[in-house]
Amino acid sequence: MDERKNVVITGAASGLGRAIALSLAKRGWRILVSDINMAGSKITLEMVEKAGGEGETFECDVTKLDDIRRMADFAFKKWNRIDLLVNNAGVAAGGIVGDIPMEDWHWIVNTNFWGMLYGCHEFVPRMKSQGGGHIVNVSSAAGFVSLPEMASYNVTKAAIISLSETLKSELAPHNIGITVVCPTFFKTNLLE
Repeated sequence: MDERKNVVITGAASGLGRAIALSLAKRGWRILVSDINMAGSKITLEMVEKAGGEGETFECDVTKLDDIRRMADFAFKKWNRIDLLVNNAGVAAGGIVGDIPMEDWHWIVNTNFWGMLYGCHEFVPRMKSQGGGHIVNVSSAAGFVSLPEMASYNVTKAAIISLSETLKSELAPHNIGITVVCPTFFKTNLLE
């Protein structure tokens, strides 16, 4: 029986997603490197393999429920079980409320919040069916320390914290753990 654990990581082509993939690779995990940036995903996968893990890449735009559903279908069909989902994909925008174009609000909310919710929506029922699992939702300290001129980002990160706290109590009876990560500043490609 294969004892290797399986993880799906969104936004894994760079930054924190890549770092999480490499950390798990050193522990021998199988990793689905998911991102809209396939060139970066391929580099991450090469790094994963050098670090002792194995995996696949999957092109996924987290703002599209159909993409998330296809990713979940692929992962569960490929490995039968997903032990960990890391909802990491995110973007940032700044500016004063009233000045930030509504298109920017839609872009950040669609990526940061809806992308996270879509991941939970598609993976939770499957994790219930398999008898458990764990979900890590990447938020930010901006979710509880609201810096000025960052409202659109702050709002999405606060929503992720709230969603995660709600899921923790809802999913505990199903042996599904929830962790919300709230990092402060570190080197990433978020502003790109």
